[in-house]
Amino acid sequence: ILNRITRPSLYIGTCVIVWGLTSTLIGAAFYPGAIYLLSRWYTRYELAFRSAILYGGLLISNAFGSLIAAGILSGISGMDGRLGIRAWRWSVLLHSSVCALIIRVVFNRVLRVILHRVQGAVTMLLGFWTIYLLSDYPNNGRRLSPAERRLAQVRLSQDAGEADEDTTHDSAWGGFVSAIKDPKVCIISVMNCSQLLGLSFTNFFPTPPWIFATIVCCLNAWHADRTGERFFHIAGSWWCAILGYIIGLNTISIGGRYVALFLMAAGESSFALTAV
Repeated sequence: ILNRITRPSLYIGTCVIVWGLTSTLIGAAFYPGAIYLLSRWYTRYELAFRSAILYGGLLISNAFGSLIAAGILSGISGMDGRLGIRAWRWSVLLHSSVCALIIRVVFNRVLRVILHRVQGAVTMLLGFWTIYLLSDYPNNGRRLSPAERRLAQVRLSQDAGEADEDTTHDSAWGGFVSAIKDPKVCIISVMNCSQLLGLSFTNFFPTPPWIFATIVCCLNAWHADRTGERFFHIAGSWWCAILGYIIGLNTISIGGRYVALFLMAAGESSFALTAV
């Protein structure tokens, strides 16, 4: 293929475009799919807390991911040059997979190029294992008894009330057009895109604010499930973030700015509720 392509710039540029498109599709599909799976098993009074646990995994990874990387990259850890591997490579290996780390240490330079493929292979193996592990719906859960399946379906039916019935005029394209015309969908899309701007600064946050944000996220969602209220549980954390930014911009005190970091991180806590 490389011999037939006369312009290397076209080949490399196309690879970058495909890489970016693939990464975009992966990020856009997983979280909504996970929320959809939860919605097929839990009632509206249970869904917020479960989705908060899922989103809390992201928050807690922000807390410990940067902490682990800082420890590895610092000169105090002594990881730089150990087993002939630079500190930044140790950070990548420990954040990717234990299997990739073992292969890198044992075979050292021989499989250096293959290592990146191994990291992807581990993810692919996890994907195949997930297909077998996850149960799709309450009516075909492989690990449920017939009585448990009926109970799960009855719970969801009672929570939904009158079931929606499809008609002969309904279609997937019609549902897509209706969603595009709904202003609420457009507003939520803009909100999600705007949130990505704030993610640019997450690596500058120390560990404790993210632990605090994870706790606030789960408690906020748990209370939202208990009360059935959504608006104030979502909008309330925004005021925490606004207050945090105001404090951070108007004080030079280290303690005051550190408290502001807690409030800024807590502003992320309600994002788990926007999908439910």
